[in-house]
Amino acid sequence: MFDGSGYVTTTHGIVRFDRLNTFAQGYVVASSEVWPAGLGFQNLAPETLRAILRDCQAFEAENPDASGAEFWALRNSDLEPDDRFPPLAYFVENGQLHLMEGTLDHLAEGDPYANDDED
Repeated sequence: MFDGSGYVTTTHGIVRFDRLNTFAQGYVVASSEVWPAGLGFQNLAPETLRAILRDCQAFEAENPDASGAEFWALRNSDLEPDDRFPPLAYFVENGQLHLMEGTLDHLAEGDPYANDDED
């Protein structure tokens, strides 16, 4: 069962699940099915949440009739591969969900926020 409690602290402020738009909420809930048991929204690393939200915004703009859950399913299927939205894999480090190496490569080069949460 998805846990949408808590929040993610980013360099741009606090982000709560219930403040995401419906599309992003659907995407996060669908993607949580592959997360390890016991982890929820509050366990997303800031850079992971940022990548999710950026991708959701871009996909929704091009596909306004799709849902976030449909985007997650399409992204992780072999039906319509799209280099802009490659399949994502997560790993856990220090209780936070991070994207596997290489899955952030689709972010635009020169993105001023691409690594702003790293120490």
